[in-house]
Amino acid sequence: MKNRTLLVLKAPVILLMAALAFSGFAGCVSDPSLEGLVAHVKQKRIEEEEQAEWEREAAAQREAEEQERLEREAAAQREAEEKAAAEAAKKEEQERLARERAQMAPRWNDEDFGPGAAIAGTFDVANAEQWEKALKAIDTGGDNRNYVINVTGNFSGGISFTRVHRKVAVSLRSGGAGEHTLAGSFTVGGGETLILRDMVLEGGTVSEGGTLVMKGGKSNRISVGGTFTMSGGEISGNTGYGDGVDVSGTFTMSGGTIYGSDAGDKANKSERDGAALYVGNRDKVKYGNGALILEGYRVNYTNDTLTGKK
Repeated sequence: MKNRTLLVLKAPVILLMAALAFSGFAGCVSDPSLEGLVAHVKQKRIEEEEQAEWEREAAAQREAEEQERLEREAAAQREAEEKAAAEAAKKEEQERLARERAQMAPRWNDEDFGPGAAIAGTFDVANAEQWEKALKAIDTGGDNRNYVINVTGNFSGGISFTRVHRKVAVSLRSGGAGEHTLAGSFTVGGGETLILRDMVLEGGTVSEGGTLVMKGGKSNRISVGGTFTMSGGEISGNTGYGDGVDVSGTFTMSGGTIYGSDAGDKANKSERDGAALYVGNRDKVKYGNGALILEGYRVNYTNDTLTGKK
C-alpha cells in the first residue's frame, strides 16, 4: 500500500519532468510533433556527417598541399645540387684546360715566333680597358718585337697594327678555357704579323706587306692585300658585301674551312658571286701542298665550301 502511494505521488513528477524536457526540445524545432522530432534528428545527423566529410576533405587538401610543397622543395634542392655540380665540373674543366694551355705556351711561342725567339711581353686581357693598355704597350714597345696576348674574357675591341715596317709579331690567343670573342675587326699593316689562335673575331684586313696567320678560332670576312696563311679555324657567317676571303695578295690554305653559300648557319652569303672565295686579277690561292685552288684571270671565285690541305 505504501509503495503504491509513492508511485502515485511520483508519477506527476515524472510526467512534469518529461513535459518540461519535451517543451525545451520543442523550442529547438519548428514542428514539436513526433514526426518533427524524427526529422530534426535526421537533419542533425546529416549535418554532422557533412561536417565530418568537410573536415576529411580539408585534411586531405592540407596533406596534398604539404606533399606538393615537399616535392617542390626536393625538386629545387635537386636542381641546386645539379647546378652546383655542373658549375664545379665546368670550373674543373676550365682549370684543366688552363693548365694545358700554360704547358703549351712555350711550344706555341716556338711555333709562332721561331724556336727560342724572345718574347717582349705577355698580356692577360679580360676587358676592353686592359685590351687598350696592351695595344698601347705594343704600339710604343719598339721594333722587331714579339708579343703574346691571352684574352680571358669576351668584350668589344678592335685590333690595329698599322705602323709599317716595324716587324712586330703578335700572337692572339684565347686564354683559359674555350674560345673567347673579341667584338671588333682587325687591320694588319705592312711589316706586321698577327697570329690567331682559338679566337672569335669579326673579320678584318691584311694590308700589303702585312701577314696574317690563322691557326684556329673563327672569323667572318677577311680581305687579303698582303699574305694570309690558314692552317686551322673557320671563316663563316659573312652576310654583308664581299666574300669569306677576298684575295688581292697571297693566300695559302693548309687547313681549316671556308664555308660557302649553302652551309646553313655558317654560310658566307655575299651580295655578289664568290661567297667563299674571291680572287683578283693575276692572284693565286694555293693549298699547303702547292696545288692550285683558284687563279685570278681578271677575277675568279667560288661559292663552294673549301677545306684546306697540307
